[in-house]
Amino acid sequence: MPRSVLELFNEIKLKTGSAQIANWIVSEAIGRPYFQALSEDLTADDGSVSRALEYSRRLEEGEPIQYVLGRWSFRDLELVVDHRALIPRPETEVVVEVALQCLKKRRVDHPRILELGTGSGAPAIALATEIPGAYVLGTDLSVDALSLARANLRLYSDRISGHMELIQADWFRAIDPDEQPLIDSGEFDLIFSNPPYIGQDDYDLLEPLVRDWEPRSALLSGERGTEQLETILRWAPRYLAQSGCLVLEMDPAQVGPVVDFAQNIGYECEVFCDLAERKRGLVAKLLYDDLRTGGDPAVALQQLFDN
Repeated sequence: MPRSVLELFNEIKLKTGSAQIANWIVSEAIGRPYFQALSEDLTADDGSVSRALEYSRRLEEGEPIQYVLGRWSFRDLELVVDHRALIPRPETEVVVEVALQCLKKRRVDHPRILELGTGSGAPAIALATEIPGAYVLGTDLSVDALSLARANLRLYSDRISGHMELIQADWFRAIDPDEQPLIDSGEFDLIFSNPPYIGQDDYDLLEPLVRDWEPRSALLSGERGTEQLETILRWAPRYLAQSGCLVLEMDPAQVGPVVDFAQNIGYECEVFCDLAERKRGLVAKLLYDDLRTGGDPAVALQQLFDN
């Protein structure tokens, strides 16, 4: 039955144990900010009440609030989020800021950016909207994730002064051969990725809120957790512009071993931290331009030293 928005708020707050979550749920259910509706002394109709109770039920079953609401903020964007992709996180907002600083140092007027594993499209769209004239190519192996990213891209296409494209690819290999030239053209000023970096043992220990709801393929890398990071580091040189940057997000415990791996390939690395001052990833640049070859950079590095 209809009730005042305050009564609905108190009921949801009692069910969820959180005033903030009750605010989000009631606002989403009634289609306007809760405090605005409260100041106008509005009544929640049957449909609004039903939606709020359904959202509360989903939360009780353990579903993340972001999926329940169907949208979430990332930097200055409000994006559609659901089970097709990972929930955008504050840690990745920091990584986007690091990427922006890398491009500012390069002083390229119309930078070319490649995001590997774009998921919801959050980082790629943020970069495309914040960098005038940028070309951004986002890739993902998941067709479902790409459909979500395309929906988000449509929301902000009018804010992109450059150009952004989304294609299905397994890292640097496009699934449609006709789209491979978009990657093979190379010369990307920035390659950016938040790849799967959780090992099997750690995956089994993840909190249910993550393990049971977010896509396994976007979380699990392999037995060790660093397999996908190493793949990207190994093949990125052939696609980087001269003095281009590779920015990678990872688990804090992985930073040391991944830096060692990158340095052995021929990168110089700079580690950056997240908002909690934990090591969160690295910026990698090639030490030798000769490593920008069409083959395995590890082989190119050995050939360089042999000469």
